[in-house]
Amino acid sequence: MLSKANDIIGVNKLINMNHSLEPEYALKTLRQNLETALSKDDHEAIAYTYLSLGNFWLIRGNNVKAYENFYQSEKNSIAFNFPLITGLAIMNRSILESDNEVKIVLLRQAIGYFSQGNDPVNLAKAHLNLGQAFSSYILRDSLQTLQGEIRNGPETEIGVRKEAIRDSAFRHYVIAETLNDSLSHPEITASVYVHYAEWHHFENDFDSAIRYYQLASDFFGKSGQLKGQIYCQKQTAMISLVRLEYDNALEQLEKGASLAEKFGFNDYVAEIYQLIVRVYDSLENYQKAFESQKKYMDAYVQLSRTISQDKIHALNLEYALLEQNTIIEVFHNKKRSNRLIIIFSIALAVFAIVISYLMFVNKKRKIDFITKEVEKSKKLNELQKKLIESNQKKQELRAELYQEKTRFQSERIMMIANQMNKLESFLQSFGNEMKSVVEKPREEGLIEKVNALKISLAQSIHDQTNIKEFVALSNETNQDFLFYVEQKYTGITKDDLKLLSYLILNMDSKEIASHFSISAESVHKKRYRLRQKLQIEAGKSFADFYKETLARIVGSGLV
Repeated sequence: MLSKANDIIGVNKLINMNHSLEPEYALKTLRQNLETALSKDDHEAIAYTYLSLGNFWLIRGNNVKAYENFYQSEKNSIAFNFPLITGLAIMNRSILESDNEVKIVLLRQAIGYFSQGNDPVNLAKAHLNLGQAFSSYILRDSLQTLQGEIRNGPETEIGVRKEAIRDSAFRHYVIAETLNDSLSHPEITASVYVHYAEWHHFENDFDSAIRYYQLASDFFGKSGQLKGQIYCQKQTAMISLVRLEYDNALEQLEKGASLAEKFGFNDYVAEIYQLIVRVYDSLENYQKAFESQKKYMDAYVQLSRTISQDKIHALNLEYALLEQNTIIEVFHNKKRSNRLIIIFSIALAVFAIVISYLMFVNKKRKIDFITKEVEKSKKLNELQKKLIESNQKKQELRAELYQEKTRFQSERIMMIANQMNKLESFLQSFGNEMKSVVEKPREEGLIEKVNALKISLAQSIHDQTNIKEFVALSNETNQDFLFYVEQKYTGITKDDLKLLSYLILNMDSKEIASHFSISAESVHKKRYRLRQKLQIEAGKSFADFYKETLARIVGSGLV
């Protein structure tokens, strides 16, 4: 209906509000609207269509094209005095500015245009954005990181200016809230509460922060802003993490993850699962942490793939439209060429004179082309030869690696076999001793024999435990891990590998000491020396080293 009525601005507004339209259709319609507006010299429609094109590219992550179209909209609307469009173009362009000072200047300009155009909704949004720009001086990296730096570290320039910056930010938040009193716009209300919550969160007033996050979440729900609700749940969970309230944190994060997965917000899915990993790691539930880490990696890969696909899709749209425009231009050129037939007829005589020269040049070009092709063929053959040699070398290295792995596994199997032989011999001896005790119950020295049998039995149980542990370590994954460590790090002894095997089984120092028949203090020293050999950083556990090494082995294709 609007297209038939040539209501270009009305069509653009519908496209801006409806994100479910096919991108091809939306972009094609916007470009047609721009051509129509340009042909009619409808300057308001031109400015608004550039604004709509900027919004289109902004949503699809092409910030360069979004910035170009916002700038064109701003220039056209200023030239012909359309203050509301000018304010929108400037405010949207400020989103793409990385320099905070430039962003503040742009938002102040936008506020002036919205005041001139009497647009209270966008005026309130501009004040919110300006307050957020001031807040970003303190909160720009992350709430948690800068909190620690400003509260616990030495007083910095930002720390000195914190109160002034906070006052500036809150002044604009209050203006936005006052403007919204008569509008009752739920999205603006939610945004105001979120900004208040962030400051309370930053200042460690957690109760106030939680209250504002909950209010913001309710208003985001009323306005249909699901991402806003998920953000509030995530921030509330982070407060629970700081308070060590892990159950509350998990509850909020799982709700947020469920909602994000349901609506395909992969960016939030990845962020939330990363936080869930932190919670389970703090609870020392490494199985759950590992499962959550896998979900985080899946979401992160899907997010990267989606972003790449969206950018490629947007570029393909533009190229397809450019190709269509090229075809139309070729058609128009053909029409114009028909008018030049008479000129071409006059030029035919000149063409006949130069044709012989062109044939000579063409023949020379062919000879040069053949010569270049021969050279390319030679280079290609050399490259193929090098590739074959490289593949042969790779096969040889794989064979050597396989032999080393086989030797390494054989050593482990021999260790298990020796332990089994010792156990079998002991059981046979134990049976004979028990038989003699039963047959000669009154023989002298019976008590000494029984005690000796007890000691032997305890040693057998110890050996049997070792066998179970070595069997547990004989699976292919741990063999590959131990083999990799032995090959990668110099100075690693068999005792080092044995100690490392116990450590990745989460055995404590007391248990390990019993297996080595040494004191717990000696185990600590062995652990320290092994940490130095493996170059494990402070704060990182042997379990972390084990997980990272397995990931490196799998990533390099060694298993």
